[in-house]
Amino acid sequence: MKYCLDCEWAVVDPDPRPESDSSERAIDHVRETGHSISSDDSPDLPPLRAEIGPALSTLFRALTQAQESNRDR
Repeated sequence: MKYCLDCEWAVVDPDPRPESDSSERAIDHVRETGHSISSDDSPDLPPLRAEIGPALSTLFRALTQAQESNRDR
C-alpha cells in the first residue's frame, strides 16, 4: 500500500516490486501535487492524518475538564 501523507490519496497493489503500477501512480501523484508518499506492506489502513491529532487533544482536554468539574460537585 502506498499513501499520501498530505491528502486522502492511497493505492493498494498486491505486487510490491518497485516497478509495479502503484509505484508509477505514486510518482505521478508526487509530480502533480508535490505531496509526500509513504508505503506500508501491511494490509492495514494508512495512519491517522496529522489534522486528527489536534482534534483528539482538544477532545481529551474537554473530557478531562468535565471529569474534574464533576469531582468538584
